Amino acid sequence: MLDARALLQITIVLPHEGRVSAFSNQSIVGQSIPNMQVRLEVNGVTVDSGEVRLDGVFEFLGVPCPRGPVTLKSTVRMKDGKEYSAERNMHIFGDPYSIAVDLESDEIQANGNSMLKGNAIVFDKWKVKIQSGYFVTLYAESLKVVEEDIDMSKPGHQLKLVDGKVPFTL
Repeated sequence: MLDARALLQITIVLPHEGRVSAFSNQSIVGQSIPNMQVRLEVNGVTVDSGEVRLDGVFEFLGVPCPRGPVTLKSTVRMKDGKEYSAERNMHIFGDPYSIAVDLESDEIQANGNSMLKGNAIVFDKWKVKIQSGYFVTLYAESLKVVEEDIDMSKPGHQLKLVDGKVPFTL
């Protein structure tokens, strides 16, 4: 936990706390006292260092970050040797790991005409919902998928992940 004086010495402006990103390389921007040495840690490992610019801004661009939870820590060292730090936590999406299926009902009438709407929700290994960038293959053994198959050359029914969901109708 930082004391109040540390907040006056250094702060991370970007990325915002709790940000979720699909990009493994991140830009970290902060503010501190001009001309001080600043270092950046990613998950406890020092990955870069530099000097705070004359305008009080420091930047670390294209910083490689692992997939999953990430803790960014910037530390400034004062001329008297004291160090002050600021932290930000974020998440870099991992590859799809699991899929949850949400159906509007637990049953469908066996009349050959009834439809059942649902959504597939894709999560990474850390149970964070993936928002976009993937296709999901749906196999319906004794039902027909109503939505258009995005890639008919592949087995199953290809549907696009949009806004964290893959809507479908059976």
